[in-house]
Amino acid sequence: MTENIQEIHLVVRENQKEAQKKARQNIMRAAATGGTMDMADVATARGLVLRERENSIFSDAWIPLALLFLIIGLAAGRQAAMLALGMVLLLIVAISTAWKNLSLRGVTYERSFDRNRVFPGEPIEMKVTVGNDKLLPLTWLQFRDELPIAIDNENVISQLSSEMSGRYILQNTFSLYGREQTERTVTLRFPKRGYYKLGPVTYESGDIFT
Repeated sequence: MTENIQEIHLVVRENQKEAQKKARQNIMRAAATGGTMDMADVATARGLVLRERENSIFSDAWIPLALLFLIIGLAAGRQAAMLALGMVLLLIVAISTAWKNLSLRGVTYERSFDRNRVFPGEPIEMKVTVGNDKLLPLTWLQFRDELPIAIDNENVISQLSSEMSGRYILQNTFSLYGREQTERTVTLRFPKRGYYKLGPVTYESGDIFT
C-alpha cells in the first residue's frame, strides 16, 4: 500500500510539471501572436493555487497575479488590455478586503421573549432581531446561537439530541440593506423546571463577491 501511495504522489508531481510546461507554452504562443493571455495559464505557470479563503473568493495569489499582468503590460509596450486587467484585479481585491473588514461593524443581535416564566412543556416565543446599523449593505450575515433545547418545529432527532446534550445550534442567515432590521420568531418548550442559559452567539459575514 505504501508503494501505491508513493507512485500516486509521483504521478501527481509529474502532472503538475507537465501542466506548468504547457501553460508556459500557451503564454509564449499568445505573446508571439499578440493574443490575450489566459489568467489560468499564468497562474499555473507560476505554480500559484487559486483557492477560496474563508469569507472571500479571493486568495493571496490574486495580488501577485495582478502585478504580473501590470509588468507584462508595461514590458509589452504598454499593452492596454494587460494593464487594464491588472488594475481591475487590484481594484477588486481592494474592494473585497475593505468590504470584509467593515462587514461586521454595527451589527446587532437581540433576543426577546413574550414572557419570562412558563410551566414545563408550555410554549414560549423567542424573537430574534438582527440589525445592520451602517450604510454598507450585507449580502450575507450568518448567526449561530447556542440554545439549551431545539426549537419547536425541529425534527424529533434534533429535539432528542438537544435534550440529552443540553445544546442546540440555531443557525440563521440574513441579507440586509444599510440601516435595516429584520426579525425571526421561534418557539421553545422547556422540558423541566430550572434555569436555562442562552448563548453564546457567533456570527460571520463576508465581502460582496461571496
